[in-house]
Amino acid sequence: MSNHETRPDWFRLLVVGAGVGSLGFAAWLFYGDWRFAREGRSVQGIVAAKTTVVQGTGTKRRKRHMVRYRYTLDGRVFGGQDTVTGAFFEPLQEGAPVEVVYRPDAPEHSRLRGHTRWFAKFFAIAFGSICLLSGARSGRRRRHSQA
Repeated sequence: MSNHETRPDWFRLLVVGAGVGSLGFAAWLFYGDWRFAREGRSVQGIVAAKTTVVQGTGTKRRKRHMVRYRYTLDGRVFGGQDTVTGAFFEPLQEGAPVEVVYRPDAPEHSRLRGHTRWFAKFFAIAFGSICLLSGARSGRRRRHSQA
């Protein structure tokens, strides 16, 4: 018997559950993008601040570029923060105009126009798919070995 065939059912269910949860998270991210694309309205905002946070050390060092912004709708000031790519981040200047997309039904929900968070979606889909396939293969092997 291989190690895969001796895994308990709860482990397989845990792996499949992680896959379903991860794919559900990806679907939620895509749904948010769809809502902004369908319902979003543009307004000119102002770059309030730019920050780069360095995480990790050595080869595992990673930069996160964050932009804080403000925008005004019907006399009310709203603010937001978005994590963006380096290419999007570099040309922005504090105090300069920036295009903001907001949802009319919830104007406090906004994002900067012109970039998409693909890494989180790709990771969630890849991880979820691997978990589902692993769980399904494990279950199939178990059924064949019991026959």
